[in-house]
Amino acid sequence: MKEIRVAVIGVGYAGTIHARKLLSMPEAKLALVVDVDRKRAEKVGKELNVPYCMSLNDGQLSEVDAAVVSVPAKNHYEVARPLVMEGKHVLIEKPFVTSISEGEELIELARKKGVLIGVGHSERFNPVTKILANELRSPGFIEGDRLSPFTNRCLDVDVVLDLMIHDLDILTHLLPRRVLQIDAVGVPVLTGKIDIANARIRMEGDCVINLTASRVSDKKMRKLRFFQPDSYISVDFSIPRISVKKRVTDDGGLRILSEEHMPEENDPLAEELRDFLRAIREGREPEVTAEEAMRPIKLALDILKYMKVPSA
Repeated sequence: MKEIRVAVIGVGYAGTIHARKLLSMPEAKLALVVDVDRKRAEKVGKELNVPYCMSLNDGQLSEVDAAVVSVPAKNHYEVARPLVMEGKHVLIEKPFVTSISEGEELIELARKKGVLIGVGHSERFNPVTKILANELRSPGFIEGDRLSPFTNRCLDVDVVLDLMIHDLDILTHLLPRRVLQIDAVGVPVLTGKIDIANARIRMEGDCVINLTASRVSDKKMRKLRFFQPDSYISVDFSIPRISVKKRVTDDGGLRILSEEHMPEENDPLAEELRDFLRAIREGREPEVTAEEAMRPIKLALDILKYMKVPSA
């Protein structure tokens, strides 16, 4: 197959990064950028020297093989659906969708049209994630903090779908267990949505998960900690680094063996795009399929369903 012609739909902060990375990839041709904001579409198009337009109805979309959808989450379904109907492969930024029915319809449409849907969970491509998968056995308690200073991005969804969704994806991928109970609390601080949230999730297998996500923090943090029989695992996705402490019993008695892994830092977003392009070329599923992405979506929506929000 010749180079894959890709359009980027939505060239705000994240979409512009996608476009720049695609422009540098020999296996792809950035064929078009699309944004409802004419000035933004024109600015990015001229900067990257690629065609631009303001509407999915523009005839130029017929010339592309695939599209990256990087519009606000509430618009993912309405933007992705006509692309899938036209037989275009689609990579949709996280969160995949904001309702179960939207996700299920897109999955069924893609199956009928024979196209791929990938979902942008870039932490799957963080090098520490694979190391974590090899170290994880049977955790009894998991604690996570994903904190970020306030920005004006992704404010159309609650922080659970904005930030916590990363950890929910990793955990539902590595520990596909049935959820037994959810207790959650959330507070809108600077927006009309939940800006800081905590969820305590009890899963089958006697595992309890305690996650905190905030977009109103003074500092940035992306950590998960796992406590399991004989070992403790601490993962810092931002460095990236993973530390493992294991209980060892030998002739010298009981001791603690400490290991630290600092894999060579990569570019998870670029790896995500390359995987999507390879999936198209090789006719296989991408690393994060739409079906897989529904698991963290369902859990996130359940967390929001059971969330207690203090009254003003």
